[in-house]
Amino acid sequence: MFTIQGFAYKDCNWLEANYLRSLSLVFLRDFFWSSLGEYRVFFGKSKRNPEQAPVQTGRQPKEMAGWAAGNFDAKVLPSRMLTVSELFIYPIKSLGGIALNSATLTDRGFEHDRRWMLVDDNNQFITQREVNAMALLKPALTEQGLLIRDSRTAGEELLVPFEPTVAGTTMVDVWGNHCRARRVSDEADAWFSKHLSISCKLMYMPDSTNRFVDGRYAHNKEITSFSDGYPLLLIGQASLDDLNNRLTDPLPMNRFRPNIVFTGGTAFQEDTMKQFEINGITFYCVKPCARCVMTTIDQQAGTKAKEPLKTLSTYRMKNNKILFGQNLLYNGIGKVSVGNTISIYEKGAVELLPD
Repeated sequence: MFTIQGFAYKDCNWLEANYLRSLSLVFLRDFFWSSLGEYRVFFGKSKRNPEQAPVQTGRQPKEMAGWAAGNFDAKVLPSRMLTVSELFIYPIKSLGGIALNSATLTDRGFEHDRRWMLVDDNNQFITQREVNAMALLKPALTEQGLLIRDSRTAGEELLVPFEPTVAGTTMVDVWGNHCRARRVSDEADAWFSKHLSISCKLMYMPDSTNRFVDGRYAHNKEITSFSDGYPLLLIGQASLDDLNNRLTDPLPMNRFRPNIVFTGGTAFQEDTMKQFEINGITFYCVKPCARCVMTTIDQQAGTKAKEPLKTLSTYRMKNNKILFGQNLLYNGIGKVSVGNTISIYEKGAVELLPD
């Protein structure tokens, strides 16, 4: 038996032992590097784009050798490549969404996202939960403002300017949070009241209004717009695919109204993405999203059914809440674009605190 640098070889001479050892090392080397090709490891900032860390997928002897030896000081944890695949905003709360190729982060979420909201005569917010037909009103971004169309009637449009025409502010209520908002115009109130067959007013959140997220989940007194509670919602495409594999009739992503959708991960991977980065901006998954009856409303027909809540309740129920997606906070402003990579910095279960 020959022992060469810790490798023991039986039933062979010295030359044969050296030959076998060289073959073993080549195999281990190629296996190591091919395995790393399945993962993304980031080291520092890119010289070509200082806002985004580079992907290291080839041979990087210095850094990779440390990683292979158990030195886990690299910034980003090993993970399969995650990519932003879709971006959405919902300018008027509970109306249709708008798909974007690139979205700009502000101090309270994506630009224009849920900065408008319909309220009743008591200044209480109105959603599809009560008025299913809101799903049929579709906004589009123009240079002048939002162009609203009713998918049931051709030709009747409303242009909502980016700045309201009515002076002064009014207190409105969103899930028990009271904040100040500006009424947009008499024309907007009349148009929405006619198309939804209810008395309602269109309100706008000015920059001077600060609506804070739940302090139990906040990191630094973050604010949000007229969203249910947080500035952004993240869902992995694999999570929807997993749900659709359990359904008779697959459902589109618009049932869940995310802001950011990503591909490349495993089902419900977002549940463990405590901290990650997109284009140099740090994001935090802080609270699982509890789902309501809005997910059962067909966004093209405005009709309600039992799915997906019926199926989700069989495997996504916790503390009597059906969970799907993660609410996000973030640190920094900038752009997020379809095709951006997602770099995970911290993994761990994102827990729902007791009410």
